[in-house]
Amino acid sequence: RGIAFETFESIHVWDIAALLATCRACLASSLHAVLVVRAFARPALALNSPWLHGEPVYRDGGTLLPAVCTTTPNRFSPRTVTAAQFHLPACRQAHVICARDGQLLTDNQLTTPATAAGAIIADTDRDLLFLTVVNRYADAPPAVALVHGFGLQRGALASSVAHDSHNIVAVGCSPEELATVVNQVMETRGGLAVLDGDGLHSLPLPIAGLMSPDEGATVAARYQALDSRARALSGGQPPLRAPLAPFLPRASSSP
Repeated sequence: RGIAFETFESIHVWDIAALLATCRACLASSLHAVLVVRAFARPALALNSPWLHGEPVYRDGGTLLPAVCTTTPNRFSPRTVTAAQFHLPACRQAHVICARDGQLLTDNQLTTPATAAGAIIADTDRDLLFLTVVNRYADAPPAVALVHGFGLQRGALASSVAHDSHNIVAVGCSPEELATVVNQVMETRGGLAVLDGDGLHSLPLPIAGLMSPDEGATVAARYQALDSRARALSGGQPPLRAPLAPFLPRASSSP
């Protein structure tokens, strides 16, 4: 027999979620809709060809939507930082933040740091590096700590994609290298930056410091190149499968 169905539009996400939770089955182009329905043990089928206003918008791995110009809304207070702002005074023992691969949670350990000229220095043999968070919205002193788990042997990484406040987070082998990558992200008013033996490399993200106005394929290629450089900083075998991933919302990586 025939099956009755109805198409509808709604801007209220909770109304849609409630409908999906009580439906008998779902056919949708939205992955989120399919996940909600399956969470309630209802049959769901995802469409591979999304439509918008009666027209297909995706086919053969590419979008059919026309490119549009966009503005770059952003809240950023760009300024120049110096290496002196990332120095940690020498001490007998220091707390270390220990990053876990693929995890948001970190561990804490107490260690005796390496020191020189009255200041703590990175110890790449023990994977003890500098970590900083720099306020992107106001000229405030940076927070500086020691971190374990990135495995960098040289250079530094920085990003303004850092939930939830999206300040600039950077990891590096020296205060000077930290300052270089942080200043790069400041200059582009958001983005990712990697400093290696070949110089400074970045992916600008001028839309809120989180997104790029460039096409998705272009951004993906630039990110992959940047990720490869980040991996190389640890000699090709980073403790973290994707060194930039701690700065990003579940960046994908290959085991």
